[in-house]
Amino acid sequence: MANLKFSEFTEQTDPANVAFVVGYDGTTNVRIDPANIGGGGGAGLFEVNATGGSTSTQRIGSGTASSNNATISGGVNHNATGYSSTISGGYSNYADGSTSTIGGGYSNYAAQDSSTVAGGYNNTADGYRATVGGGQRNQATNYNATVSGGMYNQATGQQSTVGGGYGNTATSGKTVIAGGYGNTASDIYCTVTGGKNNTASGSSAFVGGGSYNSANGFFSNVVGGNSNNASGGRAFIGGGYANTSSGSYSSIVSGSYNSNAGSYSTITGGKYNNISPVANYSSVAGDLNVLNNSKIHVLGSNITSDRDNTTFVENLSIKAIPTSAAGLPSGSVWSNGNVLNIV
Repeated sequence: MANLKFSEFTEQTDPANVAFVVGYDGTTNVRIDPANIGGGGGAGLFEVNATGGSTSTQRIGSGTASSNNATISGGVNHNATGYSSTISGGYSNYADGSTSTIGGGYSNYAAQDSSTVAGGYNNTADGYRATVGGGQRNQATNYNATVSGGMYNQATGQQSTVGGGYGNTATSGKTVIAGGYGNTASDIYCTVTGGKNNTASGSSAFVGGGSYNSANGFFSNVVGGNSNNASGGRAFIGGGYANTSSGSYSSIVSGSYNSNAGSYSTITGGKYNNISPVANYSSVAGDLNVLNNSKIHVLGSNITSDRDNTTFVENLSIKAIPTSAAGLPSGSVWSNGNVLNIV
């Protein structure tokens, strides 16, 4: 090459037409691949309006920024096709919505306007302002829906949220699943905080945890346990196994195989207790009791009620019973020579 002044060099603006850039580092003549110039630390050259988008910017070799103001700043094999969409890095990501964003990861898809996928693998944000934080094969497919992470989670209701876990599905508006495995929140304002294969399907229903629990009534609650079902409106089950609370405002604190169909009635514990639909405002503690009357209370085992407004007790023992009626109010029981009397 003949000796030339710098001003005599031919200017070349297309890096694709330049094999190497030559220079001198003070001691050695050097040559530099154009892909290794610019961006700080070898991030590579950027090109503007190269693939169809007006004022679009992309790192050379990173993919296609084909819409106006679209940006691809790193990675390879990307497509930024939405207006002002952004892909920061990773591999084979697709930002299709206007002002959509993909932070990185692999094979992620931000399909709707203002949707975001922060990273992870094969995640989809396909609702307006939908967000997937990361994880694998998660989907947020409605307005303001969010999946923070985990695997195979779906937030398909408007403003629904899945925090993480595996295989959880929030399908209705403003539903929340914090985590766990295979949980479902399918009516408005439902919440499942964790556990396995739990379902909140009544309006504003809640399942705290455990496994195979269902809160089907509106405002119903199952705190935990296994295979419990709160199907009455505002019904409550604290825990235990295979309990069913189907009456309005009915409650089962714990135990197993209990059934409460009475309104405002309570089973505090035990097993195989049954409160029938007519036994409203009633309560039972024990085993194998059957309540068929209203406003009754049962303590013990193997008791079947036969009248209303009554307390049934198995083998009642009264200690320190008064021996005089003096000062006792009407209706009190006292002992007169081992004979019970009522004031």
